[in-house]
Amino acid sequence: MVATCLAALLTAGGGTAYAVDNLPPEQPLVQDLKSGGKACGTGDATAYVSAPPRLSAVLYDPEEDNQPSEYSPVTGEFEAWWTDTAGAEQRRTYTSATLSSGSRQYWQMPDDIPANTIIS
Repeated sequence: MVATCLAALLTAGGGTAYAVDNLPPEQPLVQDLKSGGKACGTGDATAYVSAPPRLSAVLYDPEEDNQPSEYSPVTGEFEAWWTDTAGAEQRRTYTSATLSSGSRQYWQMPDDIPANTIIS
């Protein structure tokens, strides 16, 4: 049905319309991603750390779906993967606490990651 693709609108005083549905959070900005306190990168910009890193990202809720004085909570979903010494892909995921939009979210990677491993 076409109606399922449309956002319902509510009319508030003064003729202002607000979307009923909440828009999904925006992708984190590359400059807001950190690994062990270092900027994330690839190639020559790869961040090397001596222990399982604490990953972080600043997450934002889109402003355009907010109503006046609305609290905009966001929850981060982290995923990391690597290839183990046997050549098998390993994946770990983590869902962070719910914090306000613009807050830095953290994930301390587990300590079972082998040394000298590139994590994506």
